[in-house]
Amino acid sequence: MGVDGGERTFTRLEEAWSDPGYVRIESCTAATAEDEVELTPDEEAVASVAAGDGDTDPLPAYLAVLAACVRIPPDRIAEQPRSLLEGVLLLCPEAPHADLVAADLQSGGRG
Repeated sequence: MGVDGGERTFTRLEEAWSDPGYVRIESCTAATAEDEVELTPDEEAVASVAAGDGDTDPLPAYLAVLAACVRIPPDRIAEQPRSLLEGVLLLCPEAPHADLVAADLQSGGRG
């Protein structure tokens, strides 16, 4: 995860959200520690929402939502696919930026 040009590793969303550098997180990449990962039914549901109408491998779709749950800079929320933002609200409705995501989705004007 990029913070002030440096990289940090977090193992839980709450770690990232409470980090003193949280508001400076510009990007995040979520990864698994194992090559083979089986998603739970709840994780599959998040991946399905994030994939939208696309026929997507569920793991990358889930990891994209997980990364977006860490932080989306406020000025970049409107650039995100609607399906990704819907996945964020499903997976982490308590995220610090969840209200901004919900407001963006409610404002309409998205595909």
